[in-house]
Amino acid sequence: TKILDDSSILFYMNSGTAYLNELPDRCGPLNRYRSITYTTSLSKLCNTDVIDVIDAGSPVPKLGTCGLGQFELLAESKRAGQGQ
Repeated sequence: TKILDDSSILFYMNSGTAYLNELPDRCGPLNRYRSITYTTSLSKLCNTDVIDVIDAGSPVPKLGTCGLGQFELLAESKRAGQGQ
């Protein structure tokens, strides 16, 4: 993943595919901390899932929860096979 700002995240798949997710609402701490975690019961993220913004160096790492928006397919990336 790559955090672009407080409402946009790029998700890179191992296959080289890239998806842009425009969050429906601004996620204040996202732009500052640029680290997220998530859990899902499926093998993929959906627009109904949420992300947790984290600060890994903090004793209380979870800073907030934000909902995801629609995933937009961007392009094939040259990152395929690099675990991005």
